Amino acid sequence: MTIILADIGGTHARFACEVEGQMHNISKIASADYDTFAEGLAAYTVQSGVDNKGDLYLALAAHDDGHGAWRFSNNNQW
Repeated sequence: MTIILADIGGTHARFACEVEGQMHNISKIASADYDTFAEGLAAYTVQSGVDNKGDLYLALAAHDDGHGAWRFSNNNQW
């Protein structure tokens, strides 16, 4: 199974693929280069050749806005 890991920061998103406990295809992209997280993720999967049909795990600084949505706490436009 493929697991994609993403660390979403204020200016960059870092992606990696984990297969059988080993990290592969580690990449950093500027979040300003993509309008949405989905676009950034799609670019990562194309560029790295990773199958995006596995699990996705995210790390990000966010908070619940009290209305059921999560908002970035950092400077990220996504």
